[in-house]
Amino acid sequence: MKRCIRFPLMRALVIALAVAPLSTAAAVAQNAATKPVATISVASVDKLLGNVTYLTKAVGAEDQGALATLMVAPMLEGVDKTRPAGALVSTDGENFQPLVFIPVTDLAGLLSSLKEQIGEPEDEGNGVLRLALPTPVYIKEQTGWAFVAQTADAFANVPANPAAALGNLPNEYDFAARVNVNNIPEMYRAIAVAQLQAGIQQGLARQPGEDAAQHELRKSLLENNARQISRMVNEVQDVTVGWKVDASARNTFIDFSMTAVAGSEFAAQFAQFQNTTSRFAGFVVPDAALTLNTASTIAPADVEQAATAINSIRRIAIAELDKDQDLQDEATRTVVKDLLNSLMDVLVDTIRTGKSDLGATLELNPGSVNFVMGAYVADGTAVEEILKKVVALGEQDANVPPVRFNASTHGSVRFHTVAIPVPQDEQQARQILGDHLEVAVGIDRDAVYLGIGRSAVAKLTESIDRSRAGAAGRVAPLRLNVSLKPIIQFAASVDENPALRAAVGQLSQITGNDQISLVVNPQPNGCSYRIQLDEGALQVFGALTRAEVALFDER
Repeated sequence: MKRCIRFPLMRALVIALAVAPLSTAAAVAQNAATKPVATISVASVDKLLGNVTYLTKAVGAEDQGALATLMVAPMLEGVDKTRPAGALVSTDGENFQPLVFIPVTDLAGLLSSLKEQIGEPEDEGNGVLRLALPTPVYIKEQTGWAFVAQTADAFANVPANPAAALGNLPNEYDFAARVNVNNIPEMYRAIAVAQLQAGIQQGLARQPGEDAAQHELRKSLLENNARQISRMVNEVQDVTVGWKVDASARNTFIDFSMTAVAGSEFAAQFAQFQNTTSRFAGFVVPDAALTLNTASTIAPADVEQAATAINSIRRIAIAELDKDQDLQDEATRTVVKDLLNSLMDVLVDTIRTGKSDLGATLELNPGSVNFVMGAYVADGTAVEEILKKVVALGEQDANVPPVRFNASTHGSVRFHTVAIPVPQDEQQARQILGDHLEVAVGIDRDAVYLGIGRSAVAKLTESIDRSRAGAAGRVAPLRLNVSLKPIIQFAASVDENPALRAAVGQLSQITGNDQISLVVNPQPNGCSYRIQLDEGALQVFGALTRAEVALFDER
């Protein structure tokens, strides 16, 4: 295997401009009239290799990490391992000029180590080297940096310290890219919007087999998406994507952040994520298999769009009920349609209040499953009336278990419960759920609660009390946590997969958090989305991989 393939980053930085379709026009030299369009940041080699060591150790493959480091060493000749590398893309309003920069101590040594892949450079004079790749690339060393560009003229005004243009990206991330969307020339943004509109127009026609209501809903969604994307193209200030391995915090994460132009409609949308609080934060239980908490206000424009979409769905559902051959009794059909309309009314009324708030937890343990959820609604009493009508409809079937209305109360919450028998022949289900699956629905003035599993009411009351105790606390607009250990342990208890059971034997060695999380955090005129894997989650993946490999070797 070629050395460059074993360490593709260095080759990518050297020949990026030869393969990147950034512009077919001749690039122009940087000057005061140019604007930055994109910034790409790559952390120092020392930092990257340290992260390789940490990650491979976390997943139980430390030897492979050490081997990879040894294999990479020949590719680092002449590279300054203590400084970051990167690329800058600027525009003069018409063309794009990309510029790659690599910190070097010996450019000749670096090019020599890559000679097998990129060929022998040609001396163009004035310190400029030319690589005869499919698209020629020019290289020049200045002030300890190897600059790579599409034309020799691009070196006329290169920065003395290009790392300064990266800002804090090398400290925040190992790999990062920031696009200044607002600096992309208007003609290119107009072309993008025009192409989007053309694509949308092609999809607006009514499709074969699509009735009027379905066509209306799809058309509305397409047009709404087009408006949102067009708004993003014209109102987004910048977008940043970054990946970091944080050995000190024992995790790794990917960030996606977006900032809108101040005062724009898009910035107003982001404002709904600021200072969020939740009545259901107590439903987030540490170490549960899955937890979700989301809360925000809803912008007026989004309220109307959502209400329109729900009403379109209502019409489609009503039309399907009219065609349902299983509903032979017109009286029953009328009741079902009334229930559907009532439910949709509650959803629309809730959206029109301009806020959303929900918390939920799924707990998995060998021998038990519990799910609890709480959500804001505009009218809890209306939901209760729907529930009573559904129960009355089900009473016509002798196999439907009875519902205990007002089985218990907790403060202002009324609980209605039902115990669903678990069939005798479902032994595995009975071991997890017991003889009966307990379902509890809680109703408050402006909230609904749902509990499923053993001790459903008790679990709900615990979550409600925790929520009330922390009612004043701010929360992220969205937080989703998945814990891997309880999922693996539960899966192994119900599945005879030998790899799962082998992995469970290694879980006791796992230290630290084992979560995968998605968190939305507000920022001025924007927000960021972070997907994070804690060290324990990496260890779980390593345990699963080792178990699979061991089984494969046994075969």
